[in-house]
Amino acid sequence: MNKKFLFFGIVFMFVAFGLVQTAFADSTVGTNMSTTGTFTQTVGSATAARFQNAAGTTTVLWVDTTSTLVGVNAGGAIDTTFEVGGTASISGIITFGGTGTTGGQFRPASNGTTAFRFQNAAGTSDILTIDTTNNRVGIGGTPTTIFEVQGTASASYLKSANTIQVGGYASVAYNRFGTNATTQANDIAASNDFLVSGNLEVDLKAYFDAPAEFQGTASASYLISANTIQVGGYASVAYNRFGTTATTHSNFMAGATDFLVNGDFEVDASAQFDSFVSVSTAGSTSFTVDSSSATVGSCLVLKDVDGSGHTYLRVSNGVAMFTTVSCK
Repeated sequence: MNKKFLFFGIVFMFVAFGLVQTAFADSTVGTNMSTTGTFTQTVGSATAARFQNAAGTTTVLWVDTTSTLVGVNAGGAIDTTFEVGGTASISGIITFGGTGTTGGQFRPASNGTTAFRFQNAAGTSDILTIDTTNNRVGIGGTPTTIFEVQGTASASYLKSANTIQVGGYASVAYNRFGTNATTQANDIAASNDFLVSGNLEVDLKAYFDAPAEFQGTASASYLISANTIQVGGYASVAYNRFGTTATTHSNFMAGATDFLVNGDFEVDASAQFDSFVSVSTAGSTSFTVDSSSATVGSCLVLKDVDGSGHTYLRVSNGVAMFTTVSCK
């Protein structure tokens, strides 16, 4: 028999005998250890196995065989199935099992406004922040709304089941660009209404299927209206009107081709009248340029001062003649 083999066999017997006789004695393995079996604790406990530093002052890996828990640098206790008491990194892919309500879940130890933060490599910038206290998610900063993006965001298209608020965080019942409140609460009140607090530019056509109202100065290259024009007031009448006074000649002023001026009227160039003209002053004196036909000339109709009748001035071949006979 080989003497070296016999020597190591005797040593092994003494070592094995010593380990059996002295339970839980400290031992040192100076080289790599390998096994094809399992490591079994004789008695399960919360600190059944601990891998420590050389001084035995710090537990690096802790196995709790009573509650089936494992901790890495876990500190004084292990509270979850697998616990890491410091920074952990994974170079591969994390896969969660389960389906439906039993699928993978992330839970913080306690709720907070920054319960979860996904940061850059240096840990100096929060890319994604999850607020589990208020159920909010923020990109680029701590969120103050349910979902908030600090910076530029893009999407192929945007759909909203409610309103859109741009330029501020406060919500109103209507869509809004800016933070001003509407001054037309009767009309701007729902999710299909829209308020622009600042200027609005439209480079192509704009269509309004209902009345449009402008508070202030408006300009246009030209104006086309399929109905009447109302200037100086909001009430609509059957004729065009500058002002709000109703016509006193409803037999004439009745359609979209008729025009009433409630105030003064100035013409700086010639004025052409293809029909008679009636002028009244305070209801007492008036004159009318009247015509009986397209071929007969006009005459001047003067209303008597006492309102009892009219006097007609006819002109023929340069000779003027007053008469009570009507021009027509």
